[in-house]
Amino acid sequence: MNILNFFFPLKLKSSGMTDKGQKRALNEDYIHYDDRSGLYLVADGIGGHGNGDYASQETVKVIDTYLNEHQNDKNVKGAEQLSNVSYENAGDIGSKNFFELNHIIDAIELANEKIYKENQIRQAQSNKKGMGTTLSGCWFLPKKRRVVIFNCGDSRIYQFRDNQLIQKSHDHSMRQHWIDNGRVGPKPAANIILRAIGPREMVLPDIELADMRRGDTWLICSDGLHGMIKDSEIQEFLANRLANKKLPNHENFSSRLVDKANYVGGLDNISVVLVHIH
Repeated sequence: MNILNFFFPLKLKSSGMTDKGQKRALNEDYIHYDDRSGLYLVADGIGGHGNGDYASQETVKVIDTYLNEHQNDKNVKGAEQLSNVSYENAGDIGSKNFFELNHIIDAIELANEKIYKENQIRQAQSNKKGMGTTLSGCWFLPKKRRVVIFNCGDSRIYQFRDNQLIQKSHDHSMRQHWIDNGRVGPKPAANIILRAIGPREMVLPDIELADMRRGDTWLICSDGLHGMIKDSEIQEFLANRLANKKLPNHENFSSRLVDKANYVGGLDNISVVLVHIH
């Protein structure tokens, strides 16, 4: 055991809020935040008419259930079974030290398989529109002082450290692809998603291992927040709030961010999960 972890264990304090916004009749977002397990998720459903709502809820439930059942299982897959996954920590995939990376991969693949198969059944039976969901999440490992971050779609993960807001995830959208390739040609719509859970048989999440540090705050949110409020405004909000020692445990920070997005239009469903490390 690391001596620092024994005397100064890292602790998690979270809050979450999801809202349908000002323009949508249905909230297709779904969130999960659990300080006990260290798992935090935001899913933004795609499909409409209840389909996206179902996809986001089921994806979160499958992943939460799988990780709870396997969190202490140190068995890992061989590297040849992970060739379809895009990840940032090739040396850690398959590692006995960070077997949690493999569990995340397995959980996401299981959720994708479930939604994809239901899409096939629905379309075969009644030619219904397919469904899917974005997914962004953090699985904190306080004893190892690491966090597994993963995303598929355009829901985002931010790290707030030393009063700086850093986007840790990369949007899988046509708009981001256009930006990455030098903004050549017409500007695409912001809501065209290139990766998601459910629409295709194979899923390609981004997975990364990052360090945990006391005093950090992590933000996971749907595009209903980051599409309405600039990163600089989110940074200013967190800096001001965290500097105010009179505010109790940051419990209402997530709801205040949702309020801000609604105030400036609330054009989409809005979901926010905030995790503070202390």
